[in-house]
Amino acid sequence: MDFTNLINNNSETITIYISEEGKRDWDDGGTWKEGPLTEKEVQAAVFRIGIKGLSTQIQYGEGGKYDISDIKIYILQKLSIGQRIKWKGKDYTVSEELDYSSHSKDLYIYICKKGVS
Repeated sequence: MDFTNLINNNSETITIYISEEGKRDWDDGGTWKEGPLTEKEVQAAVFRIGIKGLSTQIQYGEGGKYDISDIKIYILQKLSIGQRIKWKGKDYTVSEELDYSSHSKDLYIYICKKGVS
């Protein structure tokens, strides 16, 4: 199925942080230096996890325990667990990917916990 229209009709801009590859700083004894973070604005459908969404099925997921300050995002690109995003001025961390690959190869659904871990 193609979910492009669904995402586009319900989407808003979020910022994803992309960590560039780190490297060893041989001038500093070979110390590992993390790569810089770059920001990229993308479109995603974002929904708060409401009280109804906190059923036992989602309250305790692979990413830990969720609460009503956490969000679920529907996006047309792959993200990484632990990746940071910003929505409405607040930082979130991608904590779990929900597998909907049997429905669409282009749709990615993630649970994001409020704050940066």
